[in-house]
Amino acid sequence: MNFFRIDRLINQSIKAFQLDLTGLRVLTEAASGFFALTPIIAAVAGADFVYTITKNSRYGRASDILKNLNDLAVIWEVHDKIFNLPSKNHNYISKADIITNLGHVRPLTKSFLERLKPTAVIPLMWETWEYRPADLDLRECNRLGIPVLGTNENHPNLKTFDYVGILALKILLDLELEICNSYILLIGNSLFANIINKYLIMNGSNCIFFPDINQFNNHQLKSNLINIDAIIVADQSNEEIIGYKSLLLPETINQLNPGIAVVHICGNIDSDAIINSKISLYPKFIAPTGYMSLSTEYLGPKPLIDLHTAGLKVGEVLAKARLRGLCKNEAIKLALEKSPAMDFSISQKVLYDFF
Repeated sequence: MNFFRIDRLINQSIKAFQLDLTGLRVLTEAASGFFALTPIIAAVAGADFVYTITKNSRYGRASDILKNLNDLAVIWEVHDKIFNLPSKNHNYISKADIITNLGHVRPLTKSFLERLKPTAVIPLMWETWEYRPADLDLRECNRLGIPVLGTNENHPNLKTFDYVGILALKILLDLELEICNSYILLIGNSLFANIINKYLIMNGSNCIFFPDINQFNNHQLKSNLINIDAIIVADQSNEEIIGYKSLLLPETINQLNPGIAVVHICGNIDSDAIINSKISLYPKFIAPTGYMSLSTEYLGPKPLIDLHTAGLKVGEVLAKARLRGLCKNEAIKLALEKSPAMDFSISQKVLYDFF
């Protein structure tokens, strides 16, 4: 890590979002890579204490994650503020004002939520359309009066979706695909796909964009595969894009174009079938449907620092409002006005009355 640059980025982001966690306690994850910076951001922004939860994962062992976090905390001189909890059953859970909905903290189940303090709040750290019921029991949050808001990633200080476009470009370059004058087949019904299409065209790619694979017949797909350099999947439906249940059969792809590469940003693909058909698939680990295989952290620290600072700002406004005695709905209204918050709406198809 470039600690000097990261320190500057953290302080710039805290200033940009006017994040002030003085008097608050934050519960978040201890994680690997640039995700390790989240508790550091909270502590530098003045949190009284930052409690972390971690576990072994494909990204690293818990012991290594905690050693790295401790080293970072010493560098930023906040080691006296950050405490790792041995489990989600620790009694300090009930002391947290802000609980982030990040990987090692999830899932936030009914039994977990019941142990939170009455004024606890939950910032999602991403937009509300990305909500997954398996991660967080929203009905229980509603019953307990816990406000939950997402983070508007189109906020002027964030522009996260632009990073997704650059992410796709970086992956292609890493695969030794030049982008300019390359032929890319982009498949996906998502905001991500729209942004990726924009960036591919801006950088000289011959991009063939299929928002919905079912709108095209097999002949059209096959005719476009012969000269394609890569297929990018960036879909947010449950439809299988590549596999035995799709118009795009792995064997057909390999027969028509054995040198093609498949890049997975997000979406439902049969990765085993693709690999078994001798097709190059990137990255090596493919995330389940509904998750990104590579996040914008792949680019560098700034996207994550800004996004998690913004999410903590949402939590700050919610938490301080609740501690002042405002009810859940009043706190939500204030956060929507005073922070980069995003609410749940009918158009986002959250199937319950959040308010």
